[in-house]
Amino acid sequence: MKSFTFFMHNIYAMGGTVKSVTQLANTLAEKGHPVTIISVFRGADSPYFELHSAIKVKVLVDYRLKLKNTRAITANRIKKYTPFLNTKVISQFEPGKSQFSSYVEKKMIKAIRHTKTDVLVGTRASFNILISKYAKAEIVTIAMEHMNFDAHPDQYQKEIIAAYRNINKITTLTVADQQKYQSQLKTPVYVIPNMVTEKRIAAPKKNRIISAGRLEYEKGYDLLLESIRLIQEDLRQLNYDVHIYGSGSKKTLLVDFINQYHLNDHTAQSNLQIQHYSYQTTNIIFHRIRKNYSKIHMEPKKSLNSQSSPKQKEQS
Repeated sequence: MKSFTFFMHNIYAMGGTVKSVTQLANTLAEKGHPVTIISVFRGADSPYFELHSAIKVKVLVDYRLKLKNTRAITANRIKKYTPFLNTKVISQFEPGKSQFSSYVEKKMIKAIRHTKTDVLVGTRASFNILISKYAKAEIVTIAMEHMNFDAHPDQYQKEIIAAYRNINKITTLTVADQQKYQSQLKTPVYVIPNMVTEKRIAAPKKNRIISAGRLEYEKGYDLLLESIRLIQEDLRQLNYDVHIYGSGSKKTLLVDFINQYHLNDHTAQSNLQIQHYSYQTTNIIFHRIRKNYSKIHMEPKKSLNSQSSPKQKEQS
């Protein structure tokens, strides 16, 4: 059977791309395909989501506090103070460019050049660009897009299109993105939505709006809360509540918005509840509605192996 290799940012971190790749990799492994995940970064002892036992994980840069990782940690710490460790090949438009150094970049290029697999899947635009340049000619290359095309700056869009002419296949999450890529490329573009393999739980249904993800600008939680603000009276009358699971740099701003517009009824029973636990599972995240009002919670997403690290936030 054909072998698959996924080239990704950090399989040890929490993120939508991590979840999507994990489920796809697990499915391929279950069907008997040899599967390898090349994780550029590592900051935890175990992958965030459970991987099939047959899947191999290769780490390029390990930031765990261990003696053997001293070189990687040192390069990461000093790169901000010297231009000698600036990247030379990774796109200047890579959103997480500050996480990369020439040390990391060289490891990435070497890994792509030496990868032996039938199918090599890139999971990030800047990674896909590198794959288009350095992957072996006999390997089938796939650019798996997890961001909307219009979310990229115009110059980045041009760079992506130019590189993707040297990619064998492209996948997008939406038909709209498929059409945008296909209108500029001869490379075949397929729509493959993110997989959901979890079993449905038979539980009493409640009037509840749930969202889970990183609390960052690109995720649009400010738009969600603005929508809630506009219809909050209707939500109260219909006995709805809102649960937001996640963490991120915009958490304080979102909490301030909730307080500013009184999206919680300020009574002893309904104050805003914010949890700050790094390790928590969904089976202990719950809330029972006792009042007829809209209530917004910001709580941590499921985590069995999550560890706090500046390198562990995967973009999606």
